[in-house]
Amino acid sequence: MENHNDTNEKSKIDILNRKLYEKKSRFNQHERGKLHEQRIHITEDFSNEEFEILKKKQSKYKLPSSLFKRIFIGTVIVFLFALIIAFLTLYKGNKQVSNELISMDLLGQPFVDAGEPLTLLVRIQNFNEKPLQIPDIIITYPIDNNSGEQKSTRRSLPDIPKGGRVEEEFKIPLIGQEGEQRKITANLEYHIPGSSSIFTKETSEDVIIRSTPTHIMIDAPEKVINGQDVTFSINLKSNTTETLRNILLRVELPSDFEYISANKNPSFGQELWRIPKLDTENNFTLRIKAKVHSFPGESRAIRVYVGKQNAQIPNEIATTYNQLTHNFEVERPFLDTKILIDGKRQSIIPVKSGTDVSVEINYKNTLDIALNDVKLNLFLNGNLYDRKSIHALNAEYNSLNSYIVWSKGSYERFKELKPGEEGSIQFTFNTKKFISSNIEKNPRLYIWVSETATGENGKEYRINQSDSTELRGISKLSISTFSHYREGPFKNYGPYPPKANKKTNYTLTFQIRNHPNDLKNVTLSAILPSYVKPTQKVFPSTEAKHITYIASTGELKWEIPNIPAETGVKGKPAKELSIQIEATPSLSHIGEILKLAKDIKVEAHDTFSNTDVVYHANDITSHVRDKNTLGGLVKE
Repeated sequence: MENHNDTNEKSKIDILNRKLYEKKSRFNQHERGKLHEQRIHITEDFSNEEFEILKKKQSKYKLPSSLFKRIFIGTVIVFLFALIIAFLTLYKGNKQVSNELISMDLLGQPFVDAGEPLTLLVRIQNFNEKPLQIPDIIITYPIDNNSGEQKSTRRSLPDIPKGGRVEEEFKIPLIGQEGEQRKITANLEYHIPGSSSIFTKETSEDVIIRSTPTHIMIDAPEKVINGQDVTFSINLKSNTTETLRNILLRVELPSDFEYISANKNPSFGQELWRIPKLDTENNFTLRIKAKVHSFPGESRAIRVYVGKQNAQIPNEIATTYNQLTHNFEVERPFLDTKILIDGKRQSIIPVKSGTDVSVEINYKNTLDIALNDVKLNLFLNGNLYDRKSIHALNAEYNSLNSYIVWSKGSYERFKELKPGEEGSIQFTFNTKKFISSNIEKNPRLYIWVSETATGENGKEYRINQSDSTELRGISKLSISTFSHYREGPFKNYGPYPPKANKKTNYTLTFQIRNHPNDLKNVTLSAILPSYVKPTQKVFPSTEAKHITYIASTGELKWEIPNIPAETGVKGKPAKELSIQIEATPSLSHIGEILKLAKDIKVEAHDTFSNTDVVYHANDITSHVRDKNTLGGLVKE
């Protein structure tokens, strides 16, 4: 029935729709029906049947159980409680101590001279409501700029109360090159009431090193000659009131300069010298001799570095204090000169005390033109020679300034030297007597020559140092030998004067005086005749371990590791040894002075002149050196 009505209703709508689009369609007005109220009844409750259906579906949409409700509510409560506690804790902590309420300043000069102590003032003020407990200040600064190693100084302070202020002064040494910057850091470590944790506050300042702790001076010629020796000096001075220790001096020569010698032996290789101590009263002077193998027209340079020795790597500089460079110009000599000492041409020549020394200078014009008005100056610098003993031929000697001049006024040949012309000039002098003159340690004499001349069109030629040499004094030993019978450290027995076929004890004494160089590997030897035997008594007893005796040869040896300069001179005691021997003369010795030790000599190595030396002494006899004791002749 319902389907039929729906179909009927649709047909009416379709008919009406077609009519709307037809041109000939006409619509007549129909009478409208009246509206009426239709009441619909809605029940206020489910029917029993519907309620049962909903109830069965309740488990699918039910709310959480009571257990889950409790867990959820408990979690919310715990979260809120933790949030409140955290807020209260932070609020309370901020109320106690805040780093922002601690004022910390590091005050000091922005510049400092290297080696001088830098004065720093650390100022701390506490603006918190609570005190700063067990505070410490730590000052940290770099030892040098190369290794990055830091050094720290810690100081404990009393508690800083609320509103309290403290000031602490520190003095720290800074070293380095001029213009280098050092960062100084101050750290405050402290505790707060009720906490064992350590809190920190930090501040820092930069300091610039204004000057170096050392001053370097290089005394060297500006021009050098290929194939010639050049000598230059390096003088090192302290530029600070603080004593500098364990300093290294590095001298870098050009690769084509050959190192020959120096007045002080290098500590490492041929370019490093260790200076244990340097202060304002003790300068360090180094003289180096080298041979030039550079081509004329080239430029060369020596570089000098001074700094603190690396504690872990002794042959390296940890902190460089200062450096300096000196430039040379290599040129061809217009006048080739060679210095010969007693006919020998060497860079270093050892000479003995109190001897005559002959010096010869050979010269040659190396140019293709004549040289006019030639002037040759020879300079003497050192304490080895006797100034009064200088004797120069065809020259003028200036004893005040220690130089000799050969010029056309005194030497006719220097008016004009033709191309390739050569010749020689001479002078002599005496070395000092080292022990009697109390000469200074390590005597030496530097000799060098300089020349000037005039060439074509008045061109001037000049060489400041064309050749040089160094003389070093050989240490002088003085050996005293004698015997005692009644005097000395031992009590001697037997007849004196001695009698044939009777034993008599003697004390043999050896005294060594040495000046002016250090000696090492020293050996005193003597031969004891067959009728002489040692008794094993030695004074001082500490020398007994250094004494050997070979009975088959009668050789007695005293080994001495070293004997320093000035031993036995300038009021210092001599090196001395006494031994006891027993001698039994035979009938053939009657009427003679008995020899107790013969062929006495001292052999050693001179560390300064680098020479082995041998000195001989007189035989020791039965003619003793006792007061009021005469004789020594063997009796029957």
